Parts: sequence; C-alpha cells; structure tokens
Amino acid sequence: QLPNPSTPQPQNKYTEQQVNLNQLLAEVQANATKEEALEIVPLTNEKAAEVWAALVEQCKHDSLKSVLKAAELRVEEEELKILVGSAFGESMIREEQNQIMEFLTQAFGRQSLTLRIAKDPAKVVQAPKRKKPMTDREKFLKMAESNRLVLDVQKRFDLRPDTD
Repeated sequence: QLPNPSTPQPQNKYTEQQVNLNQLLAEVQANATKEEALEIVPLTNEKAAEVWAALVEQCKHDSLKSVLKAAELRVEEEELKILVGSAFGESMIREEQNQIMEFLTQAFGRQSLTLRIAKDPAKVVQAPKRKKPMTDREKFLKMAESNRLVLDVQKRFDLRPDTD
C-alpha cells in the first residue's frame, strides 16, 4: 500500500531510508572525540581570573570590554558566576552570554558548565551625594571667615545678607 501524499510524513532522517549503523557509529565517535579533545582545566578562582582576563583582551567592542573589565568571574561549587555592578552591565553580558559561554567552555575544557550572572552589591557604584545650595547668609559667613573686612563692608553699607 502506498502512503497517501496528503498526510504529513515524519521529518526524521532515518524513517524513510535504511538506518546505516556505521554512519550512526561514526557520528557518535565524532562527537566523543570533540569532547575528548578538550583538555579539562580545574575550576579554581585563580584560573577563572586568568580566563576572564583573556576574554577581556579578546573582546573587540569597547563598551562590552569596559563592562567585562568591571565584572568578575568566580567559581562556586562547580558553577561559574559573573558578578557585575550595574543592571546595564548585567544586560550587556546577557546579550553576549552565548559567545562568553563558548569561550569559557573552550578555556575550561568542559561542555557542561553552568553560568550565572548576578549583581554584586559591593560593586554597585553609588551616585555622589549632592550638597544643598548655600543660602545667602551661609555664603556671607563663609566669606567673613576668610576675610574680616567683609564684616566692615557689611556695617559700613548696612547690608543684610540674611534677607532677600
């Protein structure tokens, strides 16, 4: 019985043709040799710092490079953690996460790495506190501290810096 052309056929490449076990075995061995070709490097914070510095040097985009320089790569229980100081940095690293992960996988020689991106409160840059503007009276007193003749001018011309 011939199949009905109107019914959709499965898209598996092995359904319509004969399964070639030698071809399957060759595919499995090729994938295994790729994984074996990677030299497994121990996950330590020292090695992570070296790999991170190499990643920063390899980066071609200046904005991403500055974000990567400010970030830090740490190893926590067989997991890599990128600590950043801002939401902007976190979003930039998330955008480039695939390329970063590919680089780290090759550098550490491990296919199954876990990567987390988190904000580090210690790296968060606080905006400088603004000083409130000085009143006329405060300005006058500051000038009088540095030069006593300002008090003489005030008395002589009957100036009142505390009023508008």
